[in-house]
Order: sequence, then C-alpha cells, then structure tokens
Amino acid sequence: MVTVLKMRRHTKVPWLTSVDLGLGGAIPGMASFLCAYVLLGRKVAVVDAGPAKCVPSLITGLEKLSISPGDVSCILTTHIHMDHGGGLGTALKRLPNAVAIAHPSACRHLLEPEKWWKATRSTLGNLAENYGKPEPVPLERLVAAEDGMELDLGGIGLEMLFTPGHAPHHLSFMEKRDGVLLAGELAGVH
Repeated sequence: MVTVLKMRRHTKVPWLTSVDLGLGGAIPGMASFLCAYVLLGRKVAVVDAGPAKCVPSLITGLEKLSISPGDVSCILTTHIHMDHGGGLGTALKRLPNAVAIAHPSACRHLLEPEKWWKATRSTLGNLAENYGKPEPVPLERLVAAEDGMELDLGGIGLEMLFTPGHAPHHLSFMEKRDGVLLAGELAGVH
C-alpha cells in the first residue's frame, strides 16, 4: 500500500518530517502553504528546497530539528517550478555537503537559470518576485537522476521514479519498506 503524505508532521513514519517554508512572510495569505520534507536516516536528505526567499526558513527548520546545515547530504527535487526548486542554488550555498538530485531535463535550467527565471516572471508576474530569483547550481554538486535509480540514506532506501504529468521533468521518490511515496505535486495540492 502506498501512503501519500500531507503537509504536516508525520508521526506514523518516524524517519520523515516536514518544515514549513514560511511563505506567509513573503506572500500574505500563503502561511503553511509550502513545506520541505526532511528524511532522517543516517544521512539527512531534504525533498524540495522551495523558493529562494524561503531558504532561511528551511535552515531555521533544520536547526529546530537539531540538524546542522553540514549534516544534509542531498536535496531531492521533485520538479523545478519556483515554489519547489527555485531555491535549490541558494540552499546549496547554505548546505555545504549537499548535492542536488533532479530530473535530467531540469539540470540545464538549474545550471543556467536566466531563461527559466525570465519565463517564470512572464508567467507569474509579481508572484515570481515574491518567490525570489533562482541562483545557479554548481555543476559539481548536481546529479541527474535516472528512472529507477536508488538512493541509500542509511536505513532509508529511495527509488527515483520519472513521473511526468504536473511537469514533464517531475520526479517522485518511493520508499518501499514503509510504502511511502513522496509525490511532489503529481497528486495535486492538498
């Protein structure tokens, strides 16, 4: 059975929690709208860093969980819409030992975000400015996922699944032991 998780603390899955990205401070009426998932194995991973302006909230949330920025080994990105992946380059500056994992077709935008940013501003207008401009991800810290690729976080094994739909470059992450699917926005927003 697959469990699709909601945006709150998850007591039934002890290795998973979420951090409110504090978007309400940047955009009125958007409090508790976005979160990042934190996977707590022997290695720590974050799923979706959120928008650039929310990276300070992500770091504060990790610190509240007693996680030092140097303890995060990777940031898994479900897709690179600004509200999920726009802060990836900014977050990597604050998480010195982390690598970013993204769909291969998203990597070119993460490395050189100018065209992505221009298209987002054209589509979202002022909302894009509230999210913040994405910073480039360094090539040496970017890993292109492969469909079916497995990641071992020390006690937590994840399979990366290409799940186009919400975005053509969408990834979901399946943890098989507990039957947990981290589906990004593939399953909509709840």
